[in-house]
Amino acid sequence: GKNSNFTDCALTALAKRLPERLTSLHLDFTSSTRATDCTLQSLAQQLPERLTALSLIFSSNRSFTDNGLVAVARRLPASLASLSLNMGQNLGFTDEGLIALAEELPSGLEVLSLDFGHNEICTDRGVVKLAERLPDGLKTLSLDFRCHMTFTDSVLFALSECFPSTLASLAL
Repeated sequence: GKNSNFTDCALTALAKRLPERLTSLHLDFTSSTRATDCTLQSLAQQLPERLTALSLIFSSNRSFTDNGLVAVARRLPASLASLSLNMGQNLGFTDEGLIALAEELPSGLEVLSLDFGHNEICTDRGVVKLAERLPDGLKTLSLDFRCHMTFTDSVLFALSECFPSTLASLAL
């Protein structure tokens, strides 16, 4: 569910108590206008090693930046099979955060879902880098560009050249 308007302090306390056996984590920061990169940095440090599914929804929260995204990207567990990020209207995420995420995608990732929402800060450069770094075993790829009007054809050309042979489901 939505995390109401929790603060960094409360969310950090939650992150520090995540069970080691946790395999799925879904956090919706839509209403958490008082949560910042500090929350993501604390969460990153506490991601359980057995985590197989991670979903982060930022939606209308504009308090997060590349610093938080990079912190999470660098600590993605090797066991992660599914990653879903919804950038919503967050304008703090740029190509730098997307490139850092691309460089840290776990090799065993099978499902990747990115919703760019109304973030028009990310450009072709970030998505092309993401395409180049898609894991070889990826089975499902969902990239939602519908509210992002600045991507060009070069994104689709890059994706078409980089599809893993294991890809069974594609949503654009």
